[in-house]
Amino acid sequence: MARLKRGRHGANFLEGTRNRVDQTQVQPLKKGFAHTVSRAAKDVGVFIVPIGMYYGEPENYDKLDIPNKYSPNIRIGMPILAAPALSAGELINILRPAMQDCVDVAVRVCLDRVD
Repeated sequence: MARLKRGRHGANFLEGTRNRVDQTQVQPLKKGFAHTVSRAAKDVGVFIVPIGMYYGEPENYDKLDIPNKYSPNIRIGMPILAAPALSAGELINILRPAMQDCVDVAVRVCLDRVD
């Protein structure tokens, strides 16, 4: 939080692991990151940039041999201002759909390349 208050940047990968059931769906997000952002937003302007990545579907989810693992399709969403009045839960409720929108576009572009 001190870094954010000093105007520094930070990066977090909120899901932590790949979705082993459906890689086109963003998993539930944990609130730890959102608590940090909410606290920092009381002192400085904090923007969160949602990003979605898609590598293609693995042939075997148990093995997770990812096709195109060296050339993922990445989509960057519009920055979201973390308003000081937002709770961690409210921030997560805004961020997760924005991340899903980015993943949806990345999936469509990737599948259009295959067709």
